[in-house]
Amino acid sequence: MKSKSFIVGSIIIFAIGLIVCLIHNNAGVINSLLLITGLLFLIPGVLNLLALLDRRGKEAEKKPSGMTLMISWVSTVAAIILGAMIVITPDSFRSEFLFIVGALLALFAISLIYSMAVNLRAVKLPAWMYVMPGLVLVDGVVLACNFIKHENTQALMMGIGLMVISAAFFVTLIYVGAYNRSQKNGAPSPKSDLPEKV
Repeated sequence: MKSKSFIVGSIIIFAIGLIVCLIHNNAGVINSLLLITGLLFLIPGVLNLLALLDRRGKEAEKKPSGMTLMISWVSTVAAIILGAMIVITPDSFRSEFLFIVGALLALFAISLIYSMAVNLRAVKLPAWMYVMPGLVLVDGVVLACNFIKHENTQALMMGIGLMVISAAFFVTLIYVGAYNRSQKNGAPSPKSDLPEKV
């Protein structure tokens, strides 16, 4: 894995989680998050549609193949429709939004726990490192199953989950980086014991 991309990704996820935590007490916070999500679909979709319409007048050799063009049109129209529906009727997407966020948090946590236990076994990460993804897994399941109905609490759980999982990824990278440096400086270990390089 590429350490720089993981570090940048962890920072972005942490920043998003922090913002969600800071606004979690606002009235209608889940609808606000849904509105932002809808706009993230709608605006790029409209821009892509304008680019596709502009491309129709270009020379034939500059046009993409038929299949590529069809996929572009379908994905663009789908993004516009989905974004518009979320913006216009956010309440109808509320349960799906909570399920998707919760499921993503749970998947991130399971992925990290698996990597720590299997792929990074040679690094010998401390036991407390498993606490962070474990808590995020519980957080994700609670959100996905909609066990908590208060929207401000839901938003706070989203923000904390994003911050904790990003911190867990970041700390894991630090340990793996230290392990990789020690392998370069010391005697090489058998290839079967080595974790995936960062």
